[in-house]
Parts: sequence; C-alpha cells; structure tokens
Amino acid sequence: MAAYHGRMDPVLVVPVLANPTWTYWIGVPLAIGGVLYALVMVVGYLRKVQSPRYPRDSDA
Repeated sequence: MAAYHGRMDPVLVVPVLANPTWTYWIGVPLAIGGVLYALVMVVGYLRKVQSPRYPRDSDA
C-alpha cells in the first residue's frame, strides 16, 4: 500500500476494513430474498398445478 507520511494511505485502508461488513450486511437481504423466492415458487406451484386436481367443493 502507498505510504502516507509514514502510515498507510487511509483511502486504501477504508475499503479493506469495510469489505467484511459489506459482505455480511448484503448477505442478510440476499438470504431472506432467496428464502422468500423459494416459498413463492412452492406456493405458486401448488396453486397452479395441484389445485386443479383437487378442486374445492362449492357445497361447503
């Protein structure tokens, strides 16, 4: 890294220190989105494919 009056250049140090925080922070919404996407796919499948096989009785 470049020297900054005997120290490391803060412009180069800050992205390196922020990288793990960014990775953990963005992982939370991505994981939640992935779980919600999977849930929506399962529910959509059940409604579109399985519900015509087992129609609801209108006499209930």
